[in-house]
Amino acid sequence: MIGFAGHAAVVPYVMAGAKRRQKLEFLKKHPKCCFCGGEADTTEWDHIPARHLFAERNWPEGYVFPACGACNDASASDELIMGFLVRIQVTDLSETEERELHESISKMHDRHPDIINGMREMSRNETKRSLRENGFLSVSLPKPLYMVEFPDSIIEVSERYGRKLGKALYYMHTGAIFPANGRVFCEVMSNIRFMSRDFPLDAFHMLSASPTISRGGKSLADQFAYRWGMTPEKDAAAFLIQFGESTAMLVITYTDVEKYEKVFAARSAAKVG
Repeated sequence: MIGFAGHAAVVPYVMAGAKRRQKLEFLKKHPKCCFCGGEADTTEWDHIPARHLFAERNWPEGYVFPACGACNDASASDELIMGFLVRIQVTDLSETEERELHESISKMHDRHPDIINGMREMSRNETKRSLRENGFLSVSLPKPLYMVEFPDSIIEVSERYGRKLGKALYYMHTGAIFPANGRVFCEVMSNIRFMSRDFPLDAFHMLSASPTISRGGKSLADQFAYRWGMTPEKDAAAFLIQFGESTAMLVITYTDVEKYEKVFAARSAAKVG
């Protein structure tokens, strides 16, 4: 990953009541959890991506999804780790961004010291070689610059969170709950990969839909954005998701498991060949 070395409110009762009514209306409109195939009743509304993945918790409007208690709670730890990951940027951080990054690092030290201790700063020679191999021109990047290797566990968390995000986006764009026996594939990409001039963005031209991500009329696309596409039968969808300058994900959903298995069998065969 590329980054830079970084140098409670009282809610009136009437607002609390309004929020409660809003939540009850939401639960009535969305009675089944969209993350476990609708097998459980909705008891919570789940912000995906989580609110604390965004600067000052200004999350995008409309990205609230029906969840049962188990599905809502299952990603709490993953959201903390993702909140740390998405704050690793290439360009200079604002004062607020730097403060939130340090707060996130502190939480990671407390709750996930294994990840923090498993990170390794790469040497200058390793950094230069990796940048060169990925098509970066040294003159195109600001300095000082460093690269960090993450433990495999953070990739596993990112993939797991990407699969949950894929189910949420499928629900948003189809109005249907992703089936429990469906399959979701997630490939996580570091910023050195998707920001490279060699990244094959043209290969994703079929993902032509790009929704507006905003809150209060202010765009949040610099923090979270995606392109997506879907088959006419709605049995397969793909989402190319980017979290700022931190990480990207390719998430593919298949409601037809047989088709999914054929696609990945062919992909595996191609790799072997």
